[in-house]
Amino acid sequence: DPLRRLNQKILMNWLVSSVLQNCTVGGAIVEEKTVLTPSQISARERRHAAVHEAGHVVVARHLGLRILEAGVRKNDLQELDEKEWIGSVQCQTEGVAARKRRMVAVAGVVAEACWEGEEYCHGVYEFFDTNPEKMSPSDWDFSGCPCGKPSEQLFDAMKQVFELLNSETGGLWNALLVEARRLIVQSRLDADLSVHSMEAETSSPAP
Repeated sequence: DPLRRLNQKILMNWLVSSVLQNCTVGGAIVEEKTVLTPSQISARERRHAAVHEAGHVVVARHLGLRILEAGVRKNDLQELDEKEWIGSVQCQTEGVAARKRRMVAVAGVVAEACWEGEEYCHGVYEFFDTNPEKMSPSDWDFSGCPCGKPSEQLFDAMKQVFELLNSETGGLWNALLVEARRLIVQSRLDADLSVHSMEAETSSPAP
């Protein structure tokens, strides 16, 4: 059932993140990690979802595309290998040049990489070799490339977007942070509204 799957997902994430500090292999310290609670894991996934969608939004606006809808929401019915928080952006598509489509398509994954402090050469450029699934099927479709098969033009788009979004010199970095924060706040308001609606329904007298 959905609740059981959700609890299993939370437990799995918690176990993965619960690495003992100063873990040793052969007597040598390998890595030191902080144990994250389920709520911290959920908050981290929501931030990543918000940053991802904010990347699409700010780059699309920068290129003059009209945003129709944008948001992040909890994926209550996710499987064990799915994310707890997901998002979506709908923007103008008709008459958009291929170059702009590619830039908007990669903006989500590039925004996440910039958020994590990745460098272009060692992080973003090599991204598709190991994590092509980070781009959703709809993003791949918008880019004009087959899923998991980036073209040279798509790599060029990644570089252009990185120059816009990176925290050091990117002209859209502050806009990215503001939009990500707005999406997080909106997701909380939507969740509260949903809870209140459910409470109202359950408290209403039967006809």
